[in-house]
Amino acid sequence: MAILIIYLAILGGTYYSIAKSSFSYIPSYYLSGVHRYTSLLAVGIGVLLFLLTSFSDPGTVKAENVSQYFSAYPYNNVIYSEKECSTCKIPKPARSKHCSICDRCVVCFDHHCGWMWLLATYNTQILLMVFLAIVSLLLAGFFSYHAKLCLTNTTTNETFKWQEYISWQGKINEAKASAAALKASINGMSTEGKPQKANGEPSFENPQWKIGEAPVRDTM
Repeated sequence: MAILIIYLAILGGTYYSIAKSSFSYIPSYYLSGVHRYTSLLAVGIGVLLFLLTSFSDPGTVKAENVSQYFSAYPYNNVIYSEKECSTCKIPKPARSKHCSICDRCVVCFDHHCGWMWLLATYNTQILLMVFLAIVSLLLAGFFSYHAKLCLTNTTTNETFKWQEYISWQGKINEAKASAAALKASINGMSTEGKPQKANGEPSFENPQWKIGEAPVRDTM
């Protein structure tokens, strides 16, 4: 139990120090605010699987259940034969072993994991594999990203700089498109305010009178 507490303390302290030093920069130009929650979710799932795996029953053999394990794991009289545990003083089913660290007999004993402080057995191997799969996927993603950088002779800093350049070019193109649309709109408004001739050219003639003809005023 002390090992579990130390392990969780190291994990929690490490995450707290990283979060305290880096969360002030999130969200930023390169990272969105969702990274705060995804990192917490990943650590939370890892801790949950770690606790479930550590505290799950590995298949402890007791006097009350030894008979059912005998039917599930019979002797083959080759590498497993009838034997009694010298510590527990109960018959040992095939594929079982007494763990000197946990001080109990377990079925399908594989090994005692010092990192997670658990017994790797048939009952815990599914949770253990899920935990290792998640950790492996995270490490594989990290490895793939940096392998790509090595193969393309690129640094992380240059990747960020290139993204910044692309974003800057996109903003320039958007500004040019907006300016062109505004100019076209202004030209359209000025054209609509002028009277047009039949051939489409603007006309400045007064429709009420022509040159040389003075308008008649009503003097009455």
